[in-house]
Amino acid sequence: MKPRLPRLPHELPKGSAGLALREVELHVHGAAAPDRRRSCLIEASLLHNERAACPRLASMSRWDAVELARGVCPDVEGGFEQLAQNLGVPLGPGRRPATQEAWAVAQMFQRVVERGAAAGRWSTFAQLEEIAGTAPKPVEEKYLPLSGGPAFRPADALPPAVVW
Repeated sequence: MKPRLPRLPHELPKGSAGLALREVELHVHGAAAPDRRRSCLIEASLLHNERAACPRLASMSRWDAVELARGVCPDVEGGFEQLAQNLGVPLGPGRRPATQEAWAVAQMFQRVVERGAAAGRWSTFAQLEEIAGTAPKPVEEKYLPLSGGPAFRPADALPPAVVW
């Protein structure tokens, strides 16, 4: 099955994920200097599918919070829940709504970055990227904004996303 080309912003129906992501991108990128310490919880395939509407978001690298946590908590066996417990991130029992899960991942990420930096495991974003980063699928040049000019580098436009 051949993948569909992304729809351009003017082709998107009202209330679509692409228009919502475009609004997020415009809001975040509109800041004078994006704060690279912020994390975004984004589904990579959704961003790639909507890349015409949000090329900067689709160009973000993604960091795996669980992979980073394993580096900080090497003695913890198990996955997300065990690592979160070890890091002091409260989790409700059983299945959790996506918003609670996203909050827990953001808390885990913050604690992991702080602990890893305090322990000397990393001191730069490049080191975090090397340990747990995943490059996004490339966004075609025709979807990149002209306002960025020749110096526009999609990977530097926004902070990395955090995945779990």
